[in-house]
Amino acid sequence: DTCRRKDRIIMADRRINFGIVFFFDARSDRGTPQIKITASQGRICFLQTHIFTPLGMTSTGYEDDASQLAIGYANGATVADVIDMSLPFAAGGLYATVEDLYLWDQALAPEQLLPQALLDAMFTPWAAIPESNGLHYGYGWLVGEQFGHPVVGHNGGIEGFATSFMRFPNDQVVIIALSNLQATNPNAISQQLAQIVFEGK
Repeated sequence: DTCRRKDRIIMADRRINFGIVFFFDARSDRGTPQIKITASQGRICFLQTHIFTPLGMTSTGYEDDASQLAIGYANGATVADVIDMSLPFAAGGLYATVEDLYLWDQALAPEQLLPQALLDAMFTPWAAIPESNGLHYGYGWLVGEQFGHPVVGHNGGIEGFATSFMRFPNDQVVIIALSNLQATNPNAISQQLAQIVFEGK
């Protein structure tokens, strides 16, 4: 079936024995620990069964049928090159809506999806990023401060699409910007919105 066809194994730098399986994809989170999944079901089925469905993320999944998804544009008039999403896999093959990503943000509240110890580890600033205005790598997240407030997040981009996801956990603020125009700068949009929230301008 589809779940078993998409079964893949993530190679591990080290094994960490969590109460629930959690992983980071080497393609998108270089330098962070990799955890090996050996479950009989693949990553996509695991995510669907244990995260997306329980959280009500009904518009999130892995690209099986691109005809049902937004078209990505390189610029205002040119459709972006279509690539085989099995190549970047989770670094570009997952899709979601702003509404579903908001549900994901809410699930990252303490003890909702993961125990506090794992959240603390994920959001710890483990390694400084040179020339980044104080940003650090966490486990799968960028960790830093904006407008005097702690922030964690990540951006993304692939042919035809650009994204930004910023969480201000102490303030219960999340800013999500998704675009199907590759030339968009969602980070700039997110920062402008954060400035409005925290500085009123």
